[in-house]
Amino acid sequence: MKRIDKTLSSRLKPVLLFSDDISSLYEIFQRGCETVELQVSGYELENLEEMDALKNETIHELQIVGRNPYVSLDFRPFEVYLYTGEDSHKQRGIFQEVSSFLYERRRKVTWLTHSKIGPGILAGLGFIYLCPNW
Repeated sequence: MKRIDKTLSSRLKPVLLFSDDISSLYEIFQRGCETVELQVSGYELENLEEMDALKNETIHELQIVGRNPYVSLDFRPFEVYLYTGEDSHKQRGIFQEVSSFLYERRRKVTWLTHSKIGPGILAGLGFIYLCPNW
């Protein structure tokens, strides 16, 4: 009999990050993983210092992957995806630390655009604004 490893994953709300925040996330991965890979807008960077060449660009795609243990963090335009290869103590610790870090930096009004009723509320307010005497 072999035990099946359980994975951890989470889809988080969009966040607004600055270069210091990316550095902090990179350090979290370095503390917990043997190797860390960083991919930014189609470029694979050897280290965090190479991000200085991209400073003037707005980054829409970012992926941080830690190996041994495997933990990945994928920033997409409308969500953040956090995944671990298995549910070990070390990976759960990294997962929770990254998750709480990102929770503090989430965009405040994303619930309005990402909920089931949010677009309806926005459409109704837009209609009232554009047609006040209707």
